Amino acid sequence: MKLLHLADTHISDRRSIAGKVIERQGLNLALFDTARCLDVVINYVRNNGIDLVLYAGDVFDFWKPTPEEYRLALETVTEIAKHCRIVIIPGNHDVAKSGRSHGLIPFKYLRNPNLFFSDIPEIIDLDECQVFTLPYPTPSLLRTNDQYKNLTIEELNGVVSSILQKVLRGFEVQRDEGRISIILGHITVAGAMYSESQIVPMHDISIPKKCLTWADYVALGHLHLSQEFYPGSINREGFGDEKDLKGFRVVTIEKGKESLIEFIETPARSYRTFTLNEFVEFMAEKPEVDKETIVRIKDEVTKEEYEKAKELFTRQPFTYLQNSVVIAREARRRSKEATVDMTIDRAIENFVEVNDQYREILGPMKEKAKLLEARLGG
Repeated sequence: MKLLHLADTHISDRRSIAGKVIERQGLNLALFDTARCLDVVINYVRNNGIDLVLYAGDVFDFWKPTPEEYRLALETVTEIAKHCRIVIIPGNHDVAKSGRSHGLIPFKYLRNPNLFFSDIPEIIDLDECQVFTLPYPTPSLLRTNDQYKNLTIEELNGVVSSILQKVLRGFEVQRDEGRISIILGHITVAGAMYSESQIVPMHDISIPKKCLTWADYVALGHLHLSQEFYPGSINREGFGDEKDLKGFRVVTIEKGKESLIEFIETPARSYRTFTLNEFVEFMAEKPEVDKETIVRIKDEVTKEEYEKAKELFTRQPFTYLQNSVVIAREARRRSKEATVDMTIDRAIENFVEVNDQYREILGPMKEKAKLLEARLGG
């Protein structure tokens, strides 16, 4: 049996790139990039004899998808279902905080014999395998129960973790030893690692690894870094992901034999961070570059160092560059105007003189400062 395991697609047409909302071919650039990665998934399914796709949650970045977001998800799922079966579960981004609704509800009503959608823990019986589903649990649902309504979030998450472990033990005793057992979940395994750019739910719910050892394959979503149980996300979301490979897993599995797991990389957009000196050296070498790489120059330098390098920004080859250079004060010194009588406007102007990257927002900074001064009675 040949499985394809993907997760955390975070389909969104609302995300920014290098601090800006950018469009490409009429689409938000983040959505365009995700569509490009999903095309690789679809083509792989179409051309490589996949029997079952396991879609482990966080289909969307926000639980109320826009029409464009939903269109991409629907096209992806229906195209996959033309070639093989697919099981989908919701992740935490797909579900409202109340837990009472989620962005994948329309998938429940698609009349497609190859599409299986599960938003509760259940067993999906297929010919050669059983899929035990574990969608992302929403602790807030327990608040309606008098037994739990006064618990802290840490205590509530502990209760949820215990419930999940009981569910998994129940699954274990119901498995058919003659068929392949697959756990499909959106959850954190204790000891697993988050990626640097991932926004982690406060007091994230986790389960011990030992709860999963009985399954032939464990297909999880939620953590964006590729590791045991997790393929990771299919696209980079920021500079915290710049060193991480992005893609999905293909698993060849046969009962009683060791599984063959292959990682297939997607064409995720590259991110790269330079210090100012690294950027100066890079520009001097004049290498061939991928102009579509998202570049950030992050450093703290003197005003003189910045002035020497500033002209490079106007002839740099990248389409998207984020200037995060901060001008450091060489010494803490008083100017003639640095007295208690200095106006807020003048103080902000002095700040901008040594932090040139903020010059474009000098006016708004002054306006905000005046509002704050008035609110404080200054």
